[in-house]
Amino acid sequence: MVDPDFYRAFEDRFRGSREVVKSRLGVYRPFVEPLKTLDALPRALDLGCGRGEWLELLQAWGFLATGVDSDEAMLAGCRELKLDTVHSDFMEWMRNVPAESQSVVSAFHFVEHIPFEALVELVQEAHRVLKPGGLLILETQNSENLLVGASTFYIDPTHQRPIHPLQLGFIVEHAGFERIKTLYLQEAPELAAAQQQVRLFNVLSGVSPDYAVVAQKTAAKAVSALFDSCFEQPYGLRLHELAERYDRQAGNHTQWLESEWRAAQARVEELHYRSGMFQAELREMEHKNGELQAGFRELERKNEELRTESQWLRNEWDAAMARAAGQEQRAIAAEASVAGMSGSWSWKITGPFRRIWRIGRSAFRLAAKPVKAQIKSLLVHASLYVNRRPRLRHAVLGVLARFPALKNRLAFAARTAMASHAAPPPVPVELESLTPRARRIYADIKAARESGSGKGSGQP
Repeated sequence: MVDPDFYRAFEDRFRGSREVVKSRLGVYRPFVEPLKTLDALPRALDLGCGRGEWLELLQAWGFLATGVDSDEAMLAGCRELKLDTVHSDFMEWMRNVPAESQSVVSAFHFVEHIPFEALVELVQEAHRVLKPGGLLILETQNSENLLVGASTFYIDPTHQRPIHPLQLGFIVEHAGFERIKTLYLQEAPELAAAQQQVRLFNVLSGVSPDYAVVAQKTAAKAVSALFDSCFEQPYGLRLHELAERYDRQAGNHTQWLESEWRAAQARVEELHYRSGMFQAELREMEHKNGELQAGFRELERKNEELRTESQWLRNEWDAAMARAAGQEQRAIAAEASVAGMSGSWSWKITGPFRRIWRIGRSAFRLAAKPVKAQIKSLLVHASLYVNRRPRLRHAVLGVLARFPALKNRLAFAARTAMASHAAPPPVPVELESLTPRARRIYADIKAARESGSGKGSGQP
C-alpha cells in the first residue's frame, strides 16, 4: 500500500516551492481581473487543488474560491492556510454544482491524471456551470517540449499520457466554448527574449515546458471586449520557432565560420609575410652585428696601439724634457761663459779681426777672380769698411800699433790696391752658393765699395 503522504512529498520535490508555483500562476491574473467587473463576488472552482497555491491567489485577488481534491494529505496544507476545500471526487462534485454559478473553473496539472472520457465530461460540465463570459483554465505539461514528452512527463507515476495542445483545444472547442487561447508557459526568459544563442539542446528542451488552454464561455460583445488584450497577446516558445531560430543561427554561424576562416587565412598569410620580413631584418641585423663586432675589435686594436704609442710618446716626452733640462743647464752655463767672455777686453779688441776674418772667409769662397785679386779687393773693401767707422778705425790702429811691421805692410798693400784699383770692377758673386751670413757680408762690402771709392786718405 502506498504511503498517504507519498504524493505530497513527491509534489514538494518535483513541482517546486509554493512561492515558485504562485509566481508562475501570476500569468492568469490579467484574464481573471475583468471578471470582478461582471460580479461583485465572483466564484471560482479549482479541481485537483493540491496544496492550494491557486486558491490562495484567488482569495487575495477578491474571489470566493473553493478547491476540490480526493487526496486528504494534499488538502491538509490547504486547511493550515484556512482555504475553502472539499475532499471529494471531482466529477461527483461537478455534477452537483448549479448551472451558470461560477466565474472561473480551473484545473492545474490535473487533466493528465484522468482518463480521456473523464476529461471530456469535465470540460462539458465546466461549460455548464460557468456564467456567460466565464473562464475555463486547464494547465498541463507540453509534449511539444521533446524532453518533457519523452522523459520528464513520466517521472510522476500517476500520469496517464501527455495531452497535445491541439487535442485539448479541440475538446474545449467541441464543448461549446466560443473563445480559446493557448498559452505556452515557463520557458527560460533569456531564450524567449532571444538573448542567447540557440543550441541543439535548447531545441530539444527549450520549448515552453507547460501550456494552458484558456476558454471563455459565450457572452455579449461588451463583455468579451474586456478580455481582448489578454487573448490577443502571444505567449511562450513553440518548437517550430526554436527550430527556425536554430537553423538561421546555424546558417549564420556557417557564414560566420567561413568569414572567420577567410579572415584567419588572411591573417596567416600576413603573418607569413611579416615572418619573412622579420627573418630578413634579423639577417640584416646579424650582418650589421658582425660588422659592429669587427668594428669593435678594430677599435680595440687601435685603442691598444694608441695606448702603446701614447706610452712611447710619454717616454719620449720625458726623455726630451730631461734632455731639454740638460740643454737648458748647458745653455745657461754657455750664456754665463759667453757673457763673461764678451765682457772681457780681449773679446772687444779682437772683434774687428773676427769680422775681417768672416769677410775674408766669405771672400775666399768667391771663385770668379784669382786669389791675389780677391785679396787686393778684400784689402780695399776692408780699408773702406774700417775708415767709415771711427771707433773701429781707432781700435784697429791701436792694435796695429803694437805690431809696426804688420801695420806698415797692411798700409802699403792698401795704398797699392787703392792705386791700382781706383775704380775696382764689381766682383761677380754666385749668391746662391753663399750662406745667408756670407750674403750679408758681401752686401756690406759692395755697399762700402760703392760709397767709398773716392775716400783714400783715411785708409790704415
